[in-house]
Amino acid sequence: MLDYLSVTQEQLTNVNEGESSNIFELVVDEALYKILMKLGKKEKEVIQLILGDQLKQIEIAKILNESPQNIAKTKKKALMKIRKQYEKRG
Repeated sequence: MLDYLSVTQEQLTNVNEGESSNIFELVVDEALYKILMKLGKKEKEVIQLILGDQLKQIEIAKILNESPQNIAKTKKKALMKIRKQYEKRG
């Protein structure tokens, strides 16, 4: 998925310095962007926290007041949806 992201030097610097970056704004592949926008609210949030904010699943679990297992399931479900839809289009 990261192959389809376009990152400016400023955004890369911000991420490296620990600043949050909206991962969805970095997607340049239109088909992938549409697929991402179809994800559920919780799935988007988990993907954002993992990729954009570079948090660990245990940290996300604390933030969302859920178990790490639920975060892992949500992540897996979201990635499976993305993969399935992206492969279907081609």
